[in-house]
Amino acid sequence: MKPKLIVTIGNIALKSMKLYFPSSEQLKSFKLMNDIGKVIRDTTPWVYPLYHTSWRGRTHRDAKKQKNDWLKILCILKENNGN
Repeated sequence: MKPKLIVTIGNIALKSMKLYFPSSEQLKSFKLMNDIGKVIRDTTPWVYPLYHTSWRGRTHRDAKKQKNDWLKILCILKENNGN
């Protein structure tokens, strides 16, 4: 399997990607609260960190914003296919 994109859901999954891709400068500095919506492009595959969709996750980012984050995935995949 060769995914084009890894979507992490929550901070624990984001931390695991930081361990998996230790040379990624973008991941090293990525903070969900400040960088949500940004795609990590210095990894293969790309990484798209999102908040967890649980009630607790919605305390940091409301459901409407989270829905928009999820809707961006198709655009990200289309962009990635061009590379």
